Amino acid sequence: MTKRNYKEIFYNVFVKYQGLVILLIIIDQVSKILALKFLKEPIYIFGLNWLQLKLQINPGIAFSFLDDAPQFVLALISIVTSVIIEYYIIAKKPQGKIFNIILLVLVAGSIGNGIDRTLSTFNIFNYTGVIDFIYVTFFANFNFADICVTLSCIFLLIYFSFVSDDKNKKAISTNNDTTIDNSTKDNKDE
Repeated sequence: MTKRNYKEIFYNVFVKYQGLVILLIIIDQVSKILALKFLKEPIYIFGLNWLQLKLQINPGIAFSFLDDAPQFVLALISIVTSVIIEYYIIAKKPQGKIFNIILLVLVAGSIGNGIDRTLSTFNIFNYTGVIDFIYVTFFANFNFADICVTLSCIFLLIYFSFVSDDKNKKAISTNNDTTIDNSTKDNKDE
C-alpha cells in the first residue's frame, strides 16, 4: 500500500465520515449533562401530557433489558459493537454513502451510551446506568443516543429491504443481458 492510499483511507474514514460520529456524540453527551444539571422536575414538551423531559437513569439497555447486568459488561458490548462496525467500514469500504452514514449513526449511538456505562462502571458520577431524559408516557424513557441507534436500525432494515435489493437486481439484470448478448453473438457465428 502506498503513502497515497494511506492518506486516502485516512481521509475517507476519519475525516469524511467520522465528523458526523463526533458531532452526534457531542450532542448526546451535552444533552445528558444538561438533563442531569437542570431536570429536577418533569417538563411537559409543548404542553403535551404524553411527552416530557424527565430524568431517569436506566441501568440496562433498551427498555431496561439486562438491567441486572454489570455496567462494565454493557460498556464492553457498546465498545465491541462500535469497533466491529468501524472495522467493517474500514476493511470492506462499503460503496453506498447512505449505508455508511447509517452505520456511523449506529456507532455514534453505541458510543454515546457506552460513555455513560463506562463512567458509571468507574463511578465517576453518582449514578449507575445510562441517562435517559425524553419520556413518552405510552412508550419509554430514552435519550439522543437511543434515537440514533433506533433510527439507524430502522433505516438499515429499509436499506436491506429496498435499496440493496434494487442494486442486486440491477447487477443480476446486467449480468443476464451480458449473457444474452454473448449467446446471441455465438448463434450468429454459427
